Amino acid sequence: MAEDEIPPVLDSLDTYSAGPPQYEFTPAQERLIGDLGRKMRFVGSFLLVTGLLALVSTFVLIDRPKEPGDTPLRATALFFAICAIVIGLRTRRAGRGFTQIAATERKDITHLMEALAEQRSLFRWLYVLLILIIAAMVLMLMLGLVFSPEDLAVRVGGRRFQIR
Repeated sequence: MAEDEIPPVLDSLDTYSAGPPQYEFTPAQERLIGDLGRKMRFVGSFLLVTGLLALVSTFVLIDRPKEPGDTPLRATALFFAICAIVIGLRTRRAGRGFTQIAATERKDITHLMEALAEQRSLFRWLYVLLILIIAAMVLMLMLGLVFSPEDLAVRVGGRRFQIR
């Protein structure tokens, strides 16, 4: 064998990626996964923009003269703005991982695991958020049972409304 010839065993080696060969999805599977990723990125972008607009409007509310009862409204708007931004960012990241499966070769499992890790992170965050919301609702229910309806009132636009 001449020096410039590659031995047959080395010629068949995959030097493109380190590690064991990875599973490749079929073209139909890649289209399905890519479509999922694009839709996730769109939803994430929508939530991100919505959250940013809500955040801006919250700061507009903060600059406005305060009326009695505005503080809970402002706090709630800020809370939901931050939630929408975080959910939007995480959804976009997971969607990017799914679109990379369809866009690349020989890295399908790596990209799938990265996308699933982002998805898990998103749902872990949502899980904690929902537990906190449920705890707040239970606390509000308990406070409602302790205080009489006459003690609970809401002010909207300077007018006082009793909760009955």
